[in-house]
Amino acid sequence: MDRREEAEKYAVMPYTEVVTRDRTTDGASCYVASHPELPGCMSQGETIAEALLNLEDARRMYIQSLLEDGLPVPLPRLAATTTHGWDVREDIVSVESGEEDATKDSRRLEPQPLFEASWRT
Repeated sequence: MDRREEAEKYAVMPYTEVVTRDRTTDGASCYVASHPELPGCMSQGETIAEALLNLEDARRMYIQSLLEDGLPVPLPRLAATTTHGWDVREDIVSVESGEEDATKDSRRLEPQPLFEASWRT
């Protein structure tokens, strides 16, 4: 098995995904996605869905880099939690307080964890 195949084997494991609202250096809103089990593995996007899609690529490259350097690949946590009742597939941010999509609500763009899950359906 080559490194790419081995990296893919790890990459499909259910790593925890954390998405945080943030701002770019020019002040535009964005989302930052990361895997707590893979320190430094993160991505960003204009939407939650885009940040998570970019995180898939980042995860594969991160794991492949670890394997190429002969370093161990951390395994995912088994627990799964979600908050705020989000439907990520449709990129709808429906917080319990009834706020609309966070990209339309510029009043609350301070960094804060928005979504955490170790699996998606």
